[in-house]
Amino acid sequence: MGVLWCLLAAVRVFLTLWPQSGYIHPDEFFQSVEIAAGDLLHYETFRPWEFNSSFPIRSIVPVYILCGPPLLLLRMLEAAGFSTMTTYIVLIFPRLCILLHSFVIDLCVFRTLNALGHDGRTGLLLISSSYVTLVYFTRTFSNSLEGILFAVLLLETLCQNCSLRNQRLKQNSETSGAGSVFRISTVIVVGMFNRPTFAAFAVVPFVYWLFSGGAMSGRTFDAKHVFQRLVGSVTVALFVALTFIICDSIYFGYLMPDMAEIAATLQDKGFLNFFVNNLTVPPLNFFQYNIQVSNLAEHGIHARYTHFLANIQILFCMLGIIAVQELVHLIVSVFRRDRRSFNSFSVILMSYFVPLLLLSIFPHQEPRFLIPLLCPLVILSSSRFSGQKFGKCMIILWSVFNLLGCAFFGFCHQGGIIPAISRIHQVFIKDTTEHIGNFVFWKTYMPPRHLFLQDPSYREPVYQIYDLAGSSKNKLIEVLNFVGNRSERGTVLLIVPGTMVDELDSLQESMHLEIWGKFCPHFSGENLPTMNQIRCQTNEDDLSKTVTGCSPFFERVRNLFSLHVFIVKFSV
Repeated sequence: MGVLWCLLAAVRVFLTLWPQSGYIHPDEFFQSVEIAAGDLLHYETFRPWEFNSSFPIRSIVPVYILCGPPLLLLRMLEAAGFSTMTTYIVLIFPRLCILLHSFVIDLCVFRTLNALGHDGRTGLLLISSSYVTLVYFTRTFSNSLEGILFAVLLLETLCQNCSLRNQRLKQNSETSGAGSVFRISTVIVVGMFNRPTFAAFAVVPFVYWLFSGGAMSGRTFDAKHVFQRLVGSVTVALFVALTFIICDSIYFGYLMPDMAEIAATLQDKGFLNFFVNNLTVPPLNFFQYNIQVSNLAEHGIHARYTHFLANIQILFCMLGIIAVQELVHLIVSVFRRDRRSFNSFSVILMSYFVPLLLLSIFPHQEPRFLIPLLCPLVILSSSRFSGQKFGKCMIILWSVFNLLGCAFFGFCHQGGIIPAISRIHQVFIKDTTEHIGNFVFWKTYMPPRHLFLQDPSYREPVYQIYDLAGSSKNKLIEVLNFVGNRSERGTVLLIVPGTMVDELDSLQESMHLEIWGKFCPHFSGENLPTMNQIRCQTNEDDLSKTVTGCSPFFERVRNLFSLHVFIVKFSV
């Protein structure tokens, strides 16, 4: 099994370096590396509303923790002449950082299973073969960092109490207990400043750890020890949280980094007024924003059972069903008054279901919100895969599912955007100091601006990006006419999915579209191909027929699932 895990770990590294071209969600970039690249590399970037200084709902500290070291290292290497900035390099360096952190999950699963008396090797194979690990945990999602912190928290809270049953370790409980209080409290605070939803993941492990302190003294419950842990945890959490709050307040301009000025303000206004008027707390702003359904409606409203019925299966295949079976067994044991029903595995089970229930309260539900649940699900399911009865069938189903998931989310989903940006930079932007053109994106995800590598030393921008997202065709025509009327427009590129090419026919009257490149695969769930497009039932003069052709069939399908880049030439 050790050899197989090493092989899967090598696959994880290889897929990161390849790199994966799939674009799962804009938050991969715009809640992390896009911000850090603008601050540290001084590239032209797009700052999303979550980091608006007037009402920030995201903390900058986790962003710098996740993306700061690789980008600073990249800047140092470039300054020393060891590296040249390319789209590939800027894309890969932050992913390599989260890749290294992803192996923490493997370690946590292995040690947790061993501490619970199970074979950790099966858990290692499950966690390393999951496409969630291969794709999501090698991307700069805040959810990825949330999953890593959750795995660490489970290890700290569960394994400590399991280990303390050993008489030799009980002798060192006081020393290890103080360190545990600090680690657990710090992990929870970092997790909540990264994503305030981390509170939903942390509640069960923390409560279990808090009230299982009696294990140290050999009794079922020790009120004194619980009180000591609670006071210690709150003290450490307040200190770490205040540090984060001060950093955020300085970053967003609420507080000047001058200790003398801070001391004078505290003396004049008092602590409460100082806190209200001079500090900002992004997690608190996050909760204030998300408790209003009208705000969530702007991002999409889903049925509250979406996580249960769809997202769990999309991410974890049959693991969610296994968890339901384990829950039924637990309920039956409770009704039978089986004292063995309350054990560490029941805590793992609740560490899965409680966050799932709490996150289902909010009507905006995306699959990536649940990726931290991979760790408890693997711990719960590992024994099923090592069984003789259904083990082989489950392994085959698990392998096929994750191969398809890795191919789709890792390479196909919106997969043409990153390669197109890389090619555009190489051909039109690299080594250019003059204003060279306009890039119009239509019916695609937001293009990450930092990957264009806009040199900050240029007095004038060398390009202009128009991100039209899902705008109407009339809006597209309006923007293209605006660009065409400019005296110095340079090269104009129009980037659209292959399924939208036939919508460009009406543009041919006032401009000429010349295909410059196609980037496959590119799957756009928002713009699926119609049966007429697949059968090629279009007019003879349609642009789509000119671009995609009608034969052979597979070539036509390939063109429909490609991202098309056109050079737009305007009539004089």
